[in-house]
Amino acid sequence: MGVRIPPSPYFDLNMKPLQRKTFREQYIEDDSTIQTETDKIIAWLTPKYDEGILFIIACSTLLLLLINSEAMAFLFNENDKEAIILIKLFVIAGLALSLIHIFINKKRGEGQNYFMTVSASGMSAIIGILAGYYVLVETVSFLIIFPAWNIINSIIILILLRLGYVPKISEEDKTIRQVLPGLCISVLIILSAEFIFHLYWAITLSIALNYAITFNKFVEKRITLNA
Repeated sequence: MGVRIPPSPYFDLNMKPLQRKTFREQYIEDDSTIQTETDKIIAWLTPKYDEGILFIIACSTLLLLLINSEAMAFLFNENDKEAIILIKLFVIAGLALSLIHIFINKKRGEGQNYFMTVSASGMSAIIGILAGYYVLVETVSFLIIFPAWNIINSIIILILLRLGYVPKISEEDKTIRQVLPGLCISVLIILSAEFIFHLYWAITLSIALNYAITFNKFVEKRITLNA
């Protein structure tokens, strides 16, 4: 009677080596199954959007446009070329959708998900470039961290899109009560940067975007746990 040898975890029946997971497969793996510290860091660095984050981004942008004339002048520049106008319209449409979607209990389609993700990432990249250029030309300070982080976040999203994976916006419906603490922090950031520190408008928005994309999820979880 022969002895049955269990299959090796490193070879299949055709003796082919087990391939490492692709970056795409690693990205979509649930956080609870990520084993190594490196994978946890990669998952943390990868921007993840949800209704609350997009709503805060849209509200923060609208607030800054209302209180800063330079930001408003940049948005409505009559000397813009057609390509620039189209890019601005694309971002504005994405922000408008982000602003109203929190009040709509409807599942997003693949196209809508793609549109909102690219719009938010594109805006983050544009603001990062504008703020970064201003910091490098006008002054050298730690503020360069914020636009640099905006650009890095956008590059990560572009890499994922290039690999054929559209980062999904969380389907969890957010309520105003859940979003309100993060929104208040974002408003405080913008008002402080505008009226106390008198920062350039792109730097102000860059800081607000970094808070919304990177830190708001931790604030929201903390408040939820303490509720």
